[in-house]
Amino acid sequence: MTLQARLAELITARGAEVLADPGEFRAALDDYLTDEEISPGDRNVLVDAVRLDAVRRLLGLLDQGSDPRAAINEAGLALARERGSDDPRRSLRATALLGYAVGRIDEDVVRSFEFTRAPARPTPPPYVPDPASGVVPPTRVVPPTPPPTSAPAAAAPAPASWPVPAAAPGSGGRRRMPIVIGAAAVAVLLVAGLAVWWFALRGETPEEGLEEWFSAGSCEEAADRMTGSIKQMLEDQIDDEGGICAAFTDYSIEYDVVSVDENGDRATVKIEGTEYYDGTDETVPDEEEFSATFDLRRIDGEWLVSDIHWPDDE
Repeated sequence: MTLQARLAELITARGAEVLADPGEFRAALDDYLTDEEISPGDRNVLVDAVRLDAVRRLLGLLDQGSDPRAAINEAGLALARERGSDDPRRSLRATALLGYAVGRIDEDVVRSFEFTRAPARPTPPPYVPDPASGVVPPTRVVPPTPPPTSAPAAAAPAPASWPVPAAAPGSGGRRRMPIVIGAAAVAVLLVAGLAVWWFALRGETPEEGLEEWFSAGSCEEAADRMTGSIKQMLEDQIDDEGGICAAFTDYSIEYDVVSVDENGDRATVKIEGTEYYDGTDETVPDEEEFSATFDLRRIDGEWLVSDIHWPDDE
């Protein structure tokens, strides 16, 4: 069950008035949710969202007719500032979670704020072709080593692998060596052409598409490797100086691909890894293990990220 669903159950069981007192709300979280269901960091920021009036601010904006995502952005970024955090992502997510828990925010809006980790540059695993696909990578052909170009000593015999027949008088010393070298060059060009054909036929894999997303150097580059509502959510953050893009370069990630499920133009890639934080916010852990599942869609030959599921969504 997702964290937002568990929070909604808590509010239903205890009543919305539990959000009026941060101490009571903290006690309710401790009683109702186990450590496996909620991390200490999420627990703290949810309590801060109540203590610093982020929920009240969110509900006020919604009552005035604000767009739900815009209301979460405004209330969540204010919460991040009041917490003294230079990473607003947890604050935005906590605001969205509590908005859902009180029945004012839809789940798809909450899920759009689950995009909490900035892409970085991992060391991807090597590509291994699928034997079932019938595509076999070309065999590398090593051309023979050409003989020395300088004339051999008069007493030395010609190498056995490069026979040099005696030239007939007036023949100009015609030899077979250029023919052999030319054949080797043709073999190299043929192999190079086959390699280009093979990679073009194989196309980009879902793993390579995800690697491209992780290799993005900015929010703009990351958005270019996305599609759908999650792309729009990230693009909305690009010009926001206090949004998630402001902390983009504070994170680096190492990951391993756990599984890949490809079905036509759609694929799912599950990864596990470690997130490293190099920012100045002391409330954010320096290192944190994570797992995530990425949905991708193939558009014009490229695999683009269409959704991200963190463990709370599973």
